[in-house]
Amino acid sequence: MEPRAAWAGPEGAVRPDEAKQMTLEITNTGGGTLSGTAACDQEWLTVDQADFSGNTVTLAVAVDGKVIGATEGQFAGTVTLSTNGGDQAVPLWEALLAGLLHGAGFFAL
Repeated sequence: MEPRAAWAGPEGAVRPDEAKQMTLEITNTGGGTLSGTAACDQEWLTVDQADFSGNTVTLAVAVDGKVIGATEGQFAGTVTLSTNGGDQAVPLWEALLAGLLHGAGFFAL
C-alpha cells in the first residue's frame, strides 16, 4: 500500500464569516486495501470523516473563516493521514487580506 494525496479544488476565497470546502483525494498506488485516519491540526480546519478505507477516497476538508475571524495574516494548517501504507502530512495555507480569505492546498512527495 502506498498512499498518494492531492488537493482537488475548489480554490478561491472565503469571507471571514463563511466556510469553504475543499476536497482531498487519497489514492492507493500499491497493493491491498488502504485504510487510515485523517486529522487536522488547526481549529479552523476540519475533515468530514476521521476514518477511511478504500483505494480511492475523497475527504471533504472545510476551512472556517468564522473561526479565523477578521485577523489579517497568513494561516497554515495540516491534514495528517495515518494509514496502513504510511503516514503523510498534507499542508494547506490560507491568507486573510482585505476582508477575504484566499487559500490553496498543495502536496509534495
